[in-house]
Amino acid sequence: MRREQIVRRLEESARIHKVMSETLVDDIVHVADVVAQAIRSETCQVFLFGVGGSAIICESISQDLKGFYRYPSEIISVCPLTVETGLLTQILNDHSAEEIFSWQIETSAKIGDVAIAISTSGDSPSVVRAARVAKDLGLTVIALTGKTGGKLAEYSQENTIRVPSLDAAHIEDAFSSIAHIICQEVRDRLSQS
Repeated sequence: MRREQIVRRLEESARIHKVMSETLVDDIVHVADVVAQAIRSETCQVFLFGVGGSAIICESISQDLKGFYRYPSEIISVCPLTVETGLLTQILNDHSAEEIFSWQIETSAKIGDVAIAISTSGDSPSVVRAARVAKDLGLTVIALTGKTGGKLAEYSQENTIRVPSLDAAHIEDAFSSIAHIICQEVRDRLSQS
């Protein structure tokens, strides 16, 4: 029984990746273009936020963009809003859990910056609130979500990549693949400039 469940999960993951290869390539290219253009501007910051496993994807994207290509790292400003423990706990204490990312966006972002919001459901309150604040402040909002897009898709619109699944584990697995592809595409674009 156990073996069959594992095989089913792996087959489902492969099916999702196959569907993504047929339906999400243009969305991934578009998002990579937006991120590369922002980094090229040298004045733009890229903010990343998400909760749980999505927070780990944010950190992975940040590491990939800052650490593994030949574009001058001193002009790269990629900020995962998930890593400063002291700041995060202060926001939780002085404000609310729902403001954990939006407060950072309000105090650090400017028009023209990019916000990458990651949520399997698209309905995580802290992620949705930060996306709304980012949009209101004039940031370009990009979202990685599950199949429905949730409320998050309202703020990212054409910059939404929807993984064709409702299962959080499969969605996060797909996020990891998509994140690595986006980062490689961004590196390729920057190496051509």
